[in-house]
Amino acid sequence: MQILIVGILPRGAWSLPDPFAWPNRLTAAINTVNNASQALPKEDPMIHYIDCGSDFINAANHSLNATLLPEYLHPSTAGYRVLADCLKPVVDNLVLGPQPRWNVTAPLMDVRDNYTNTCADYKGAQYTTMSASVSPKLIPKPATQSTSSNSLYSSLDTTTGDR
Repeated sequence: MQILIVGILPRGAWSLPDPFAWPNRLTAAINTVNNASQALPKEDPMIHYIDCGSDFINAANHSLNATLLPEYLHPSTAGYRVLADCLKPVVDNLVLGPQPRWNVTAPLMDVRDNYTNTCADYKGAQYTTMSASVSPKLIPKPATQSTSSNSLYSSLDTTTGDR
């Protein structure tokens, strides 16, 4: 199980003259919580942190983006799209893992049977190319080799493959 902590988004302070001002009286509290959350992955590799807050701030005039946070707090539809775009690569990596590609060219085994023996034009097996995506999260890590009787392979009958 993986845990993804999303940083608190910036929000307006509902104070005049500019409720969209950033930083504001709530900035220190938001930063305190986000900084504490950002430290958690160092304690546990199952915890991940992402901060999408900068996508909701207009850097040019240091204010909240009124299109993305129209009432200073909750994202609009466009704001949720921005949030989803920020989260997508992290979530994809956590759910799917890196997706390496591999290609193999392998000979097909030529098995003669009653049908192929009657085919005058049968030329035998050729070659095929196979490809697949493999998620490294699904591949178990190899056990370290051990010469003791507690080895992973010590209980395996090498003649039949049975345990």
